[in-house]
Amino acid sequence: MKSNQGFTLIEVMIALIIMAIIGIMTWRGLDGSLRSKEIIEQHIEEHKSIQTLITYWQNDCKGLTTGLDAEMPNFVKGNKNFWLLKHVSSINAQGWQIIAYTIANNKLQRLQSRVYPSKNELETLWLNAVKEPDLGVSNLQVSFDLDGISSQMFQAKYQNQITASTLKSVLLGIEASWQFSAYPNRLTSSCLIENQL
Repeated sequence: MKSNQGFTLIEVMIALIIMAIIGIMTWRGLDGSLRSKEIIEQHIEEHKSIQTLITYWQNDCKGLTTGLDAEMPNFVKGNKNFWLLKHVSSINAQGWQIIAYTIANNKLQRLQSRVYPSKNELETLWLNAVKEPDLGVSNLQVSFDLDGISSQMFQAKYQNQITASTLKSVLLGIEASWQFSAYPNRLTSSCLIENQL
């Protein structure tokens, strides 16, 4: 009678090698899936931040109001800052607010003042922004920031209107454009000023 001796050493080694190969392939597949998931989640967060930026910009532009008086502008742009005077009307607050978009160290920041119930309270702060648009203002708080933006441009769009004997340029809207460090193309968003078309 032949006794049952079990597996030979070579058979056991071949089985271990096959199991190791299957384990490595499984690990690489899982590792690749986890890396892909992280990259996709990072892109989703970037897209959410970009959408938030566009939403802020659209809301700010829609709230753009006339200047504090007929001689005062309602927006000012410098080399690195863009300022606008916004009218706020909500359940919580009603009045005027200064908004600034600035870039420093590859980071875009949206700054906002508190809501001022009267234009008189806001006048000094706004006059400082108009006189020196590239200087910071201490009364503003960061409401949003986004890394990876190297530059920004703002372009006002006007339409000439002829009345009785004068030619008047009327602001139709503003085009904002941001350059991301990691992408070759600029992100551009335009908005129309209410009641201008």
